[in-house]
Amino acid sequence: MTDPSEELQSLFYNFLTTEPYKTKIKSILLHNLPLDIHTVPVSLTDIQFYSSDLYSLIVQTFSATSTLLISTFNTIFNNSTDIKLIPLFVNNPFIHRMRHLRSILLSKLTSFSGTVTRVSQVRPELSVGCFVCKACNATIQDVQQYSYYTLPSTCPNHLCTNRKAFSLETSKCIFLNWQKVTVQEDTHQTPPGTLPRNIEVILRNHLIESVKPGDKATFTGTLTVVPEQPGFIHTTLQPTLSGITDNEKKNKNIKEINYRLSFVGESVEIQNEQKNNFMNSDENKKNESIFNEENFSNSILKN
Repeated sequence: MTDPSEELQSLFYNFLTTEPYKTKIKSILLHNLPLDIHTVPVSLTDIQFYSSDLYSLIVQTFSATSTLLISTFNTIFNNSTDIKLIPLFVNNPFIHRMRHLRSILLSKLTSFSGTVTRVSQVRPELSVGCFVCKACNATIQDVQQYSYYTLPSTCPNHLCTNRKAFSLETSKCIFLNWQKVTVQEDTHQTPPGTLPRNIEVILRNHLIESVKPGDKATFTGTLTVVPEQPGFIHTTLQPTLSGITDNEKKNKNIKEINYRLSFVGESVEIQNEQKNNFMNSDENKKNESIFNEENFSNSILKN
């Protein structure tokens, strides 16, 4: 039985080395690299046209295989060890309505459209932490951070029993640029008599400051859940917990926490510019005409 990750890597490699897609990506790189842009748009419409199996594998396993996709892309197009090229998946042929974003889509590559209503400041985000045990000064490296500040579970020193007292060694941590964008459901997608829905979109590194309030955009990324502030009990649990003391709650290991849906953006396409914001330069317009002249009839990348 074929390993799905191996099948995905093989199909994606074949796609990237097939014409006209290979020439198209090289043309974008020739324009972007002198501008110190290390992201390259890859059309999901092209991928589906090339192989529906490849498209399905990317969509269904994106959270688990995104690192593998980036590695395969760099194997073909990157000759430098100093930079890392990031393929951005755009032009998804299937665009969900915001109202249809459900937990069944968690961790899958998904696209939805909406209007940006609020943009936060750019802030640093702790991605990988390095901690020092306050009891024995042992160093705990590569502590992956998730949707909240994550401490080591135990001290790696088998002679130390510390489980709570750790300090952050910021000089050895990895930080990312982070921005939160609030996106509202478009009016034509809102049923009569209902209020438009909103969702928070997390943009990191190369995507920060790519949109502003009022922009109509298509966001491609993964749906995820993030914990709400602790201390809130879901209404359906309140009758069950009535009359139970705080100590009894702790003994029963009851967590007073709710979760909400959030969206982690991988690419952004601004609709009101009628152009993917990663391919809107005059140079790429010239490249479009070159592709047309060479009759790349199999290419269906919509710019």
